[in-house]
Amino acid sequence: MNRPSDLPGLSVPGWSRAERGALIVLLLLLVGLFVFRAQSRRLDDSRIPLNADFVLIHVAGLRADALTPAELAADLGLPSEELLVWSNAYAPSGDARRSLLSLLRGDLVLNLEAQPGPGSLAARFSAAGWQTVFVGEGELPQAASHEFQRSYKADNPKLVPETLVEALSRSDVERPLLLMIHLGSTGRPLHTTTTDSEELTRSYRQRITDLRGDLARIAQALKGRTRPRIVTLAGGSGLELGGHPDAPDRPWQDHLRVPLLMSLQGASGLPRGELTTMVQSTDLTPTLFDLVDLRPTHELKVNRGPGAGRSLEALMHGWELPPVHEQLLFADVGHAAICDERWKLIAPVDAPWALREDAVMLFALEEDPTEQHDLAVNSPLGPVGTELLGQLRRRLARPEEAVAER
Repeated sequence: MNRPSDLPGLSVPGWSRAERGALIVLLLLLVGLFVFRAQSRRLDDSRIPLNADFVLIHVAGLRADALTPAELAADLGLPSEELLVWSNAYAPSGDARRSLLSLLRGDLVLNLEAQPGPGSLAARFSAAGWQTVFVGEGELPQAASHEFQRSYKADNPKLVPETLVEALSRSDVERPLLLMIHLGSTGRPLHTTTTDSEELTRSYRQRITDLRGDLARIAQALKGRTRPRIVTLAGGSGLELGGHPDAPDRPWQDHLRVPLLMSLQGASGLPRGELTTMVQSTDLTPTLFDLVDLRPTHELKVNRGPGAGRSLEALMHGWELPPVHEQLLFADVGHAAICDERWKLIAPVDAPWALREDAVMLFALEEDPTEQHDLAVNSPLGPVGTELLGQLRRRLARPEEAVAER
């Protein structure tokens, strides 16, 4: 039976123009939201808990060849098969204080008393709701502990674990924690009393034995918090053990190479394995920001900006291929250096960080990895050395950093 199309009270089937327009707008919003999430968040299978604790252990004087990653993992109570290790990592300085501050700022710090900005590690985690706690030992720049909401000072490394217990007892178990542990006196120079390589080696081995006991006790203290946590250990420059007895304080490769490892406890989502590309401990700050999405989009777009630190998240997940750095920068009191995979240039400096360009040293690292043969000792710099010197000069000329050391 045919039904009249104009019967009163009956609507014509199908979507009205207004309804179709609303549907299109809704679909566009959903597509936009999907694109935004895809650009601003990690893949589901590479997530870590966004409210995890972060524990960073910075050990002055710890060379890369002092302990294997497996030994460090055992001391810290971390499963060796779940480690993420950077086996070609460097400290930004032979000075433990500068190394610590550079890690906290994600950049090479020249002025040890410069105040942190809103992009420092502690400031950004604090703004995002983390408790920030610093437990330090040894000589510290004043700015380091002041970056944190609470700070504690131990008189020697043996007292760090019990100081840590006190700090954790005052922490809120319901809120995530950013905990910085600094062992500074482990970096006291050994070469000030002797340059005998055998005696230096014996003294250093004893120091490492003591350190391993301290790390094990720190691991026990951390068990008091049951939240998921990412534990990171970074060496804060190594010690000269006789390879360059006439110039032990220069930023040589062997004492700038340090251990750098990370592990996630109580959760999953962090990659594991060994990465061999050249990195620096200053890279940890932008990396930790990215792991929990604390960097805004405009910062992600300028990841290759003026700061020395580079996020390692893309490398960790295989989203990008190395190199992370084309060059690394180093600064000590009295010397600054720049290197890539093939070349290393070291320049003496006068305060405030003025290069003494007539006394630079140049080394070919592939042929001379222990830096025994200075190519600039009897001849002027060639194109490679001149380019490296110019880049180092520009980096040290930053006005906000170039102040005299105390």
